[in-house]
Amino acid sequence: MRFGPALVCVLLLSGPAAAEELPPLHQAVAEGRAADVLMAVGMFGSDVNERAPDGRTPLMVAAAEGHVDLARSLIGFEAGLDLADGNGWTALHHAAAAGQAAIVAHLLEAGADPGVAAGDGATPLDVATGEARAALE
Repeated sequence: MRFGPALVCVLLLSGPAAAEELPPLHQAVAEGRAADVLMAVGMFGSDVNERAPDGRTPLMVAAAEGHVDLARSLIGFEAGLDLADGNGWTALHHAAAAGQAAIVAHLLEAGADPGVAAGDGATPLDVATGEARAALE
């Protein structure tokens, strides 16, 4: 389902419908809806570091889903590079685990700390797959 920009902004600013659902901003990021995300954050002031129920931020969602341009935009809006979710994973952990080498490279270039250990002690390199592993080594 596709919503118009005005309705999307109302939804983005109103919060999630249920505790187990992603907040609207996170959902827009997950679906790669760049225009909606940029409008919500840039024009309407949605919190770029808003937390989903599991602690993920929009940047973590973009990193896991491989949305490089959205990740760059969120970083430009000062998304926290080293914020951790409920498991202690940062955006770099999410990108590395999903094999998103381009996002791993961009996060590192932006200053993300590759040495941050999750709650279980795992670093982004420990959870990296595919080409993302090479980007961290």
